[in-house]
Amino acid sequence: MKKISASETKVKSLDVNNSILQPPKKVALSNGYRTQSGRALHEAEPTEFIVKKDGSLDFGEIGKDIEIYTRGKVKSGKIRLQAGFNRDNGVGFGLKYIKKREKSLQKLGFNNVEDYVEYIAENFDRIYSEPKSDCIMLAKMGDKVHTMPVDLVLKK
Repeated sequence: MKKISASETKVKSLDVNNSILQPPKKVALSNGYRTQSGRALHEAEPTEFIVKKDGSLDFGEIGKDIEIYTRGKVKSGKIRLQAGFNRDNGVGFGLKYIKKREKSLQKLGFNNVEDYVEYIAENFDRIYSEPKSDCIMLAKMGDKVHTMPVDLVLKK
C-alpha cells in the first residue's frame, strides 16, 4: 500500500484509488500515549507507530509457540499500533480508525482505545484466522469476549 499523507488544510488529496481523502479530524491520543514523531495524532503519518505510556512501541507479542503451532502461517513478532487513518466511508486502519469506537469500549470498562488494544495484545488467549485476508483476530475470552483484528504479513 502506498503511504498516504493528508494535511490539515482545506485542500483535499487523492489516495492510491483516486478517492477523495478528507483532511484528518482532530482525534487526540489518550494521556500518556504519543506518536513516534511526537506530533499530534491527527498530524501523524498513517504508518507511524504509537508509543505506550512506558515508552515502548510494543503492545504485545505473538510468541514462537504460535508460529510453530500454525506451521509458520502466523509469524512470531511484536504487536505494534500504527496511527492509521479513518475515512467517512468506513475504510481505515490503526488507532484513528479504532478511535471511533472509543465510547463503546468505555462502556465495557476500558478507559480508552489505547488501553483496550494493550489489554488484548498482552492477554489474548485465542487466535482466529480470516480465510480470505492477511488478517487474524486476537481474542480474550472471559465474562465478555473481547476481539481485535490484527493485520499481518502471513506466510502463504
